[in-house]
Amino acid sequence: MRKVVLAALLAFPAAFSAAGEGAGSSGDAIPNQFLIRLADGGDPEGTARALADAHGLALLRVYRRAAPGFAALVPPFRLDVLRRDPRVRALGQDRVLLAGPLAGAQLPVSARQIALFDTGISSGPAAPAVLLSPGVTFVVGEASPALEGLDDHGHGTAVARELSRSRPDAALLSVKVLGTTGGGSFSDLIAGLDWLLDGAAHPRLDAAVFSLGAACPVCRPDSLDEGVAILHEAVKAVHDSGVTLSATADAAGSPDGLPGSFPEVSVTAQVLGAPAAVADTTFRLGEAYAYPNPARGGERPVIHIETGLADRVTVRLFDVSGRQVAVLAKEGLPSLIDDGQGPQYAYELAWEGSIASGVYFFVARAEKAGASPLSVTGKLAVVR
Repeated sequence: MRKVVLAALLAFPAAFSAAGEGAGSSGDAIPNQFLIRLADGGDPEGTARALADAHGLALLRVYRRAAPGFAALVPPFRLDVLRRDPRVRALGQDRVLLAGPLAGAQLPVSARQIALFDTGISSGPAAPAVLLSPGVTFVVGEASPALEGLDDHGHGTAVARELSRSRPDAALLSVKVLGTTGGGSFSDLIAGLDWLLDGAAHPRLDAAVFSLGAACPVCRPDSLDEGVAILHEAVKAVHDSGVTLSATADAAGSPDGLPGSFPEVSVTAQVLGAPAAVADTTFRLGEAYAYPNPARGGERPVIHIETGLADRVTVRLFDVSGRQVAVLAKEGLPSLIDDGQGPQYAYELAWEGSIASGVYFFVARAEKAGASPLSVTGKLAVVR
């Protein structure tokens, strides 16, 4: 079975990466990538694997609750045979989803725990006040237990902040279905919806917000496209479970295609802010400074280093004689921070402990796997 899957992936590498890389325009068909709705009855996992073995498919997702079935890479010469298999009820094209407009989502007053389907939500200072954690990630190739639901783009965090401003009493849960470039797929979204129907996997959720969309000629609720029909079935299953569904909309009140135009999803034209700024993920140094500077009385200095996406940062502090007086370090992704110049990926490290008055210099070193380290220097003052 492993040889069959590997062969399919090698045959269709572009299709495997299309959604995760954000390739294509909103609603574009993802080459050779399909949604398969299984006939009712039986075990979706076992049936999906049996079909993969029989037809040389590369499984991407298996759905157990929302539109039971799976997503897979399908060799073109196997499409007709797979469609005629009695275990298959429907077979439809997978399509590209993109981050939607930064606009209001209509939520019921009673909603207290809300899932946000987007690029993730930052856990740093830019995050909204109340987050349910951990979040979850459903982007092919991007899931990591340590980074579940975290925003590596910026759009989701911006939408989360706006939702928190309009509903400060609500808690948000990050359901990451869009990747680093703001792109995803029907199959990623259905995976998130399928998870939402697993009541044992998360706290009780009252509502879900889709800040994304697919716009194309067949991306309509009345479409005969089987891929659209499978997505609609998954959306309807979540709605019928009692979760209120909302989608962001443009200033005219129009949803950005699907899933916002499905009848189970409400939209509003209330624009809450300007289009979301996108943080640059490139590993490079931006601003590096300390604040407050000078740090007076009992204030603790914080070193701010903008790096793009990195793995770790180390800051060494020296007094004017050149003697090293402290070493600060942080492992993992930087936070998404907006200090007034738009969102940036940055580390912030607080210098704790007893610090004497004086002038200090720092040398910061940022590291990322596969790239040369980057270094930057700065100066700060402490007045006690």
